[in-house]
Amino acid sequence: MFSLQMCCRERFVATGLFFVLAVGIVGWIAFDALYVQLVTYGPGSDVWEHLTTLKGWSESLFSPVHPHTGLEASSARFTPLYFIYALFLKISGVSVFAAYGAISVFQSVMFVMGVFWFTRAYFRSDWAPFFALVILLCVWGTGWGWSNAYQLRSLILVAGYPSTGVFALSFMLFSWTLRLCRRPRLSKFEYVGYMFLVGVIWVSHPLTAVFATVGAVLLIVFEKRDDRRALVKLGGLVFAGFVLAGLWPYYSLFGVLFKDDTQQFVNVPAYLKKVGLSRLSLFEYPQRGVYFYDWQQMIGRGGFALLGGLSCVLMAFVARFRWLAAVGAFMMLPFLVNMVVPVPLGHRFLFYGLVMGHLSMVGGAVLFWEYAGKSGLRPLAVVIQGTILVCLGVALYTEVQYSLRSYAAAGTAGSVFERRQNPLKERFEELATHLNASDVVLADPRTAFGLPAFEGKVVASLRGMHLVEDRNERKLSLRIFFDENSRDEDRERIVDKYKPTHILFSQERANDALVAYCERIGQRIAVSTNDHFFVLR
Repeated sequence: MFSLQMCCRERFVATGLFFVLAVGIVGWIAFDALYVQLVTYGPGSDVWEHLTTLKGWSESLFSPVHPHTGLEASSARFTPLYFIYALFLKISGVSVFAAYGAISVFQSVMFVMGVFWFTRAYFRSDWAPFFALVILLCVWGTGWGWSNAYQLRSLILVAGYPSTGVFALSFMLFSWTLRLCRRPRLSKFEYVGYMFLVGVIWVSHPLTAVFATVGAVLLIVFEKRDDRRALVKLGGLVFAGFVLAGLWPYYSLFGVLFKDDTQQFVNVPAYLKKVGLSRLSLFEYPQRGVYFYDWQQMIGRGGFALLGGLSCVLMAFVARFRWLAAVGAFMMLPFLVNMVVPVPLGHRFLFYGLVMGHLSMVGGAVLFWEYAGKSGLRPLAVVIQGTILVCLGVALYTEVQYSLRSYAAAGTAGSVFERRQNPLKERFEELATHLNASDVVLADPRTAFGLPAFEGKVVASLRGMHLVEDRNERKLSLRIFFDENSRDEDRERIVDKYKPTHILFSQERANDALVAYCERIGQRIAVSTNDHFFVLR
């Protein structure tokens, strides 16, 4: 009886700590998502692509045009998750920014619940969810400000991204996989639901779907390695879900996966040699080289998370946790191969490798905690379990303090609760007052990246144009149009081809020849921002 009471009390404490922490994290994300929205302070942030998709799709749910350009083209952002969100935006009538805030809160709840369900089931420990939430979010260095990064200070910014939604669904898929493997009898609805979940994951974010699928398949292999029939049955469900994803009507998953799109081949020396570019042109954005493949940056940004690599190796020798090492190895392989052979978005697999490293740390903490509990030596148990809790507490305190400082400095006037105005949002709002929904703006992609989230369309967008056939030609045309050495005849051909209603460029882009040409063919619109804005006659 005493043992049972102790077990119940320990479960209550462990679960209570997890939910207190989870509420705090979701609350912080909600504060940002519904009040500050720090991610919208960056002109090149991916959030503008997602906001534009939500706005454009909500206006025409069943026959959408390309959200940025208004062309009869699809978008890889037309996913099941975002269909639900666009439907919510249309029905609720709230602003696209309020809808995105609600999405961020919803996906953060999905994430913490997915972590709870999976880690408690896999590690068979009441403490595992609490360990996992702290380690996943807080055991880092300075981290990466990138999609698929899940450190606390990054998660606050990217909670509403499709990659975060599918990352959360990945933990739910792992939990469901364990249920299918460990329960003797399940209804057909559960098998069908599992298949649909795999399909939704693939269509919603194919890159994260690789992580989810490899993890699920290897879970099946390790859980059912002695049952060939179950292996085939459950593996068939995963494959069927992948095939089902190909039936999604809004864009072709297989067309995206097997499309010869050089924009996806970044960070690859072999690709540079093929196209004859310099070593400095290796990355689509220069900072990617520093972010992902410079060892000094790796140590600084990864920090204690890099110890997860050692943890993964050690887990390979623990029979019950070998799945962690196997998935970790599979996830790091594309990242490493990408250094010598082209792998689309291979640099991003680093984050999935870190996930498994963090989960391996959770496995180590669980093993030590169990050993302390079973040792029968009260002082030893107190020392070991106390040390684990103190280390987790230090990690949590450090990450929260660092996040508060960086958050306040980046988006507020020195205090987390004292918000400064968002000049970028105000700029777009002012420009949008001079536009109609059907207007097309010829603008530098970075200058106008977020403009379609407010009003109008653009000739070419900074990102989100993978399924627009002439996307590279459009971007090249913009470079020619704004080049100070271009002739008016070149600009005239571009205007005749794309028929914009407006021209927009920043003061940094301005040159005498460009301004003179725009004043000749258009009328200047007076705006308070640092922009040159013209409506064509």
